[in-house]
Amino acid sequence: MKINFFFNRDFEIKDCPSLLRQLLINDHHVNVYIRKYYKIKKNSQNTKIHGTNELYDEFSTYKNFSCNQIKFKSFNFIIALRTFLTFLEYINRGSDFTQLKKRWIKKHYLLGFFDSINYLLKSNFIFKFFQFFINKIEYLFVDRNILTVMRSDNPDAIILCSLLNDTTLTLNEIIKCAKKSNIKVYYIVRSWDNLTNKAYMNIKPDCFFIWNKFQLEELKIFQRSTKENKIITGALLYEHLLNKKYLLDEKHFRSIASLDDKPIITYLGSSSQIIENEFFFIYEFLEKLSK
Repeated sequence: MKINFFFNRDFEIKDCPSLLRQLLINDHHVNVYIRKYYKIKKNSQNTKIHGTNELYDEFSTYKNFSCNQIKFKSFNFIIALRTFLTFLEYINRGSDFTQLKKRWIKKHYLLGFFDSINYLLKSNFIFKFFQFFINKIEYLFVDRNILTVMRSDNPDAIILCSLLNDTTLTLNEIIKCAKKSNIKVYYIVRSWDNLTNKAYMNIKPDCFFIWNKFQLEELKIFQRSTKENKIITGALLYEHLLNKKYLLDEKHFRSIASLDDKPIITYLGSSSQIIENEFFFIYEFLEKLSK
């Protein structure tokens, strides 16, 4: 089989190394395409950053592996339509103009107008109509460069890893070209929140590789996915942590950290946009533990 992978950033190869490795070991042809941005020089062949060199060097030893950069368009008009559809989906799930009314709408006669708009936007019929309309327009705008590459390679399947990391859904261009070429598209859900608070997928892949049963429900609720196949694989994003070189024997870890027989508390931190003052929380938590 011939498999094409499309990455938004080159470090995303770290999200699924064992999948790539197994495909290569079993003599499948693997073509990796990394999105080329305008800031990369035209003559640049460098596709290795942020500690991914080791993986690229390993995979490059296989004759059935290739890695290239590919530049594809972002149609601003289409991005605007996708954003509008995501807004409609957000409203359709139960959000409304309550806060907007409290802050900015002072005239009583405008309240009825906004309530009417809110009622219409919550209509499932309105949402489905706009989705049908936008999807039809989407297929009028196809990146010829991607379509040419795809038809030239003629892969048996395409695998995406970063569809919802890009809230403009730029990788919709890959799915559209694949569907026009009758090629199956598989999407690896990269992060725990990809399906809930990023963009609404108006054009969907044929199959999702998801973390768990919770994401199965998230696909139904937030992405309205009913027809597509779903396969629970676990979190491929953290697969590299199972690498033996990152693992320490407990006794060795205790000796390095001078822990002796003290109990170990594992705390997994979050990003600053979710918890702003996490350091102070940890400090207070440790203070209470010491008492």
